[in-house]
Amino acid sequence: MRANAQIEHIRQILYSQKTLSGWRALCDILDEVDNDAALFLSDYAAPLLDGWGWPQRLRVARPAWIKEAMETGFSPRLSLASTASIEHTMTPTVRQMEALAHCPDARGLRSLELRGRGLEPAHMQAMVNGDAFEGLTHLDLGFNALGNKGAAALATAHWPLVHLDLRDNLIEDRAMEAIAQAPWTQTLTSLNFYLNRIGARGIQILATKAHLPALHTLCLADNFIGPHGAEALANAPWLSGLIALDTEGCGLGQDGVAVLRAAPGLNFKLRRNLSPH
Repeated sequence: MRANAQIEHIRQILYSQKTLSGWRALCDILDEVDNDAALFLSDYAAPLLDGWGWPQRLRVARPAWIKEAMETGFSPRLSLASTASIEHTMTPTVRQMEALAHCPDARGLRSLELRGRGLEPAHMQAMVNGDAFEGLTHLDLGFNALGNKGAAALATAHWPLVHLDLRDNLIEDRAMEAIAQAPWTQTLTSLNFYLNRIGARGIQILATKAHLPALHTLCLADNFIGPHGAEALANAPWLSGLIALDTEGCGLGQDGVAVLRAAPGLNFKLRRNLSPH
């Protein structure tokens, strides 16, 4: 297909097929050409995608684009994507994460899913050191091994995060000092700490030192915070903004439940769902 015909085809797709199948058709065109042509066509398509209001959720990067960016630091097709994830069969090296974090074509990403990819503190530091994720709003880091050092590295990121998933990452109380001071706490609406190693002390730090003006969803499930953690949570200034709170498996006990239910800031519906276990 000649360049003019490709351009016209892309224009027709983007104008009339604002669907996942339309996005796939565009991706097929880009994958059929070499990188020079892909760069030209991507530059043409970008303002149409934005100008015609293509939803970011449809603009999903293909795994090959992410892999190319991680191996070469360059992927012209990736520049059109807003959402990306690393293949479940791939465990990236620190160098690969560094290449992705410095890839200029990744700067349009708003959502990144890295669940269960074997990430450790060095991977997180590599991500933070780059400038490709400055527009990132949704980040899923669940089921990795970031630990306290990885969490501390993440806390230095100046990303406008709205949704952050840190489930099962070996995070302990001492990491909460850094997390509480993270710049992205100002924008965060959803935070998931499921199955970490956070206790009453960690919750006390989060409750007294973190400024979470937009937070409405918090998952603490399977972190044994106990009744003392419940008391700290009850006094958190941001508690009144929550519309979803998961404390299942936190060992609140009857005393902890009673303290939380008595907290004037806690949403009435949430009071009925508290479990002592």
